[in-house]
Amino acid sequence: PEGLFEVRVRARKHIRLKFAHGLEYPIKSVSLDLSEMAGQTITKTISLGRGINMRDQGWMSADTHVHNLTPLGAIRQMPVEAIDYVNLMFIGPRHPLYRRDFLTGKPAAESTQDHIIYLSQEVRDANQGHMTLIGMKTPITPIRVYTGVEQVIRLAPLPNEPLNWEVYDLLHAQGGLAYHAHYLYWPGWGSPVSAAIDKLDGLEWLQTDIASRNDRTRQNIEVPGYGKRSGGRMWYDMLNCGARLPIVGGTDKMNAGRVVGGSSRTYTKVPSWSHDGFLAGLRAGETFVTNGPLLHLTANGQGIGSELEFSGEGPFTVRIEAGCFTQRPIKFFELVANGEVVAQVPVA
Repeated sequence: PEGLFEVRVRARKHIRLKFAHGLEYPIKSVSLDLSEMAGQTITKTISLGRGINMRDQGWMSADTHVHNLTPLGAIRQMPVEAIDYVNLMFIGPRHPLYRRDFLTGKPAAESTQDHIIYLSQEVRDANQGHMTLIGMKTPITPIRVYTGVEQVIRLAPLPNEPLNWEVYDLLHAQGGLAYHAHYLYWPGWGSPVSAAIDKLDGLEWLQTDIASRNDRTRQNIEVPGYGKRSGGRMWYDMLNCGARLPIVGGTDKMNAGRVVGGSSRTYTKVPSWSHDGFLAGLRAGETFVTNGPLLHLTANGQGIGSELEFSGEGPFTVRIEAGCFTQRPIKFFELVANGEVVAQVPVA
């Protein structure tokens, strides 16, 4: 947090402290020699200079997938991690967020002008895959908790209700949005069905899904025709079939070891700094997901989430302009089309 705080460290010669504040500030490291200072308290002032101000550019940062925090816990952590919006979701009928009546159908009372907390629901089905619900006002019933490897082993007797596309309809009737949760982690069979009938607002990606386990789904779920390692390819196939599926990102925070917005966060271009403004940006598909680099990209002058139209005979030219601020060095930009890298630009 900002201001004064105290941290106990060992009285050793080589101590390195790292200070971070979300993704928009360069990380600062400080080395200390405390070998002769056992039992003493020293004071250090650390100033972090901001590298980029995404809020001033109209971007709101969000963690779309948080479970085991109360609204009070969220408002304590959000300013530290520079997260503007947290989507808390209860799981099942016994989850404390549900039992303790935190669900109000509007931003939590702990929300401030700068930081918005909203309570919603994760709908879980072992066959179809899970659903991240944003902007929900009343729970989607029946409230079940079909998840985990042990459930997958005995899929046959599980009732599939409600169906994921029915969840979409029920939520849209409330003014909310429905995403396929942690898509590569648990791709399920429901996302291409929902996408084909235009009843899915997008997909949610976790950073760990993208970068680890050789892209294997964490629950070893095999999607027919794609196996256990090709969830990303299925997304591109859905895009190429005309399904407009933007992505959002969250951490699936289940415990204190997962930092709010730490491993994956959504940036959404918002028309107003509010819950409704956040939903409007999501509906427009003006989002990107990151575990660090903060992206700027236009295609023929159009921003992220835009749709380019061409007429007549091709070929057509698309001019791409891209840049980013990043706390850690990057080696290159890649331009991906139809699931394949079509251009790579080295970065000094």
